[in-house]
Amino acid sequence: LESKMKISIIIPIFNSEKYLKECINSVLQQDYTDFEIILINDGSSDNSATICEEYVKKYKNIKLYSQKNQGVSAARNYGLNKAKGKYIFFLDSDDTMCSDMLSSVDMYLNDNTDLLIGNIVHWNTEQHKEYIETNTKFITGFKNIYDICEAYALKEYQIPWNPYQSIWRRDVIVSNNVYFDTKLTVGEDCDFFFNFIKYVQKLRVLNINFVKHRV
Repeated sequence: LESKMKISIIIPIFNSEKYLKECINSVLQQDYTDFEIILINDGSSDNSATICEEYVKKYKNIKLYSQKNQGVSAARNYGLNKAKGKYIFFLDSDDTMCSDMLSSVDMYLNDNTDLLIGNIVHWNTEQHKEYIETNTKFITGFKNIYDICEAYALKEYQIPWNPYQSIWRRDVIVSNNVYFDTKLTVGEDCDFFFNFIKYVQKLRVLNINFVKHRV
């Protein structure tokens, strides 16, 4: 089934009232509109759910789903099952999307790319410092996931398996049953990445900043 919508942004939420508005606003402020935001409230006990409800009332393209606390993997999986976009982007509720990110990647989402890898800006809010730990510049020409993994390994960099470092094609996830393993308490993102790349036909690496990740 060809999706009518370009991208679904899945935001798992657990007790993140302090940062949540900033996170959601960073998506709403994009100069791009072909997206939905899927908020998954993972049993928050703070004000997170109320904040989410305010956004849902105001914006047609924001959906809220709630579950009892089951952890980030279960929350992301719930979002995957509700998503309607051709592509998936995972955003953590204490991070923000870099400005104009969606319009910058849009042209690459028109040619059936399965995986789009970008940069993470590390954001130390206490020291007011922003830096990119591993810039994708050195692999932007690469077309093969194994070459990419090898290049990262040779430099002793972490392979780019962070969920919020990539844009994922949804039907690759759904048709191959690639979900987050809820039994894993650590490394679930690494596991998801290596499961997903087994099915990747076409990928691109962009020297574009996707998220500001709160350190």
